[in-house]
Amino acid sequence: MTESYVYATLRDMMDAPSFFLPLSFTQHIAWCRSFAYVLKRLHPETAAEMNLAGALTVDGLDPIFKRFFTNIMKYEHVLRIADMFVMEGGKVLFRMGVALIAMCKGDLKKKFKSSLSARSSGSSGSILLVDSNPDAWWDAVRTFAHSSKFSFATLLKKAFGTFHRTLNKERRQMRFPRRNALARMISIHEAWAIANVPRTHLTAPPKPLGFVESTDGVSMVLAKPASVRASLASWLPLSLRSTKLNLIFSTNNHGRTLDIFYRHCSRTKHTITIMEVLNTGSIIGMFASQAWHNSSHVYGDGECFLFRASPNPQCFKWKHDDSIEVLSFEEDSHDGIGPSMTSSPDQEVAAVMEHFMVSRSNFISMGGTVDGSSGLRLNEDLSTGESACALGFNNDPLGGPDQPQFEIGLVEVYGLVREMDGRAVVDGANDQMWDPGF
Repeated sequence: MTESYVYATLRDMMDAPSFFLPLSFTQHIAWCRSFAYVLKRLHPETAAEMNLAGALTVDGLDPIFKRFFTNIMKYEHVLRIADMFVMEGGKVLFRMGVALIAMCKGDLKKKFKSSLSARSSGSSGSILLVDSNPDAWWDAVRTFAHSSKFSFATLLKKAFGTFHRTLNKERRQMRFPRRNALARMISIHEAWAIANVPRTHLTAPPKPLGFVESTDGVSMVLAKPASVRASLASWLPLSLRSTKLNLIFSTNNHGRTLDIFYRHCSRTKHTITIMEVLNTGSIIGMFASQAWHNSSHVYGDGECFLFRASPNPQCFKWKHDDSIEVLSFEEDSHDGIGPSMTSSPDQEVAAVMEHFMVSRSNFISMGGTVDGSSGLRLNEDLSTGESACALGFNNDPLGGPDQPQFEIGLVEVYGLVREMDGRAVVDGANDQMWDPGF
């Protein structure tokens, strides 16, 4: 994609943003309801089955209108959809979504019928559950879209093909609505949302992060509750929210030393370390923007944050204090020409503010204070922690107001993998998925 093409595309998206994406939660509701209406009109049986599975609700349609197909289709196909999207706008999501469901409805119907018979016979071996389980429905769609039976060329024909003139009147009336009709439909459903959806519901709740199922007997514990994963999803940088948690270290299974911790974490960027505080039962942790490793240097950046997941979830993100002046200027004492830079009292404070990640042979920590304590620090056997209000993070003492030091129970570390293909998240410059040749 050339630079001029990118510029023109971004300009068009800024000039007419609603042409591409819903701009509010009420508009998001309107888009989802319009999609459901179109699907019910074109494929009523499939829509009924999808509705029963909970996949035709506002939340159930996340794979299309929030995830942009990334968790159900191959990434090369997602990129082609994105290419059409920047040219054609939001209608591409409607057309491709309806066409994809139409293509795999045969497979979905078989699984749906098997789930009905399994439910009536009391069996629990069905792939697609009848009770509201949109994840199971979309997993079945993903299986089809990643199978040899799927053809992207056929999907395009279904999405943008035209009906032949000789088709009967009833069939012609079932065509996909034109852009103007779709816009009116969205407008009607937006008015409905404004009138009927309580204001307390107009802010979309965060969707919990998914997680990779264990294949080696190491089971997640602390991040298993959906409430914890929802909090983490709302705290992560936007670029990392369409990811899944992958457990890479657990003191229950791997041991309780920093050497083992480094061995499991030194190759993984973007990790979430989460632990339980004994006596209080609090769940606390930290997000690291770089891989933990034994180092004599301070590293990391302002994306790091501290958090308390339970009770009373709260995130403490790093913020720079503009009032701190690191350098001061004085008249040069040697020749009297121009200023010279000298140390100021704030220089030490500024250095401590950037104690994002510190990892030695006998402790790891995040955040610092002028008296040498840390925002969160774990000792060499990961059994004792300490926490104080760190400069930049301005966090509450995570162990509790009267517990600067505390004993730690279970410690887990999670890496982040992409929903789309399960690969680890890396920087854009090193990510082959986003090839600049696209």
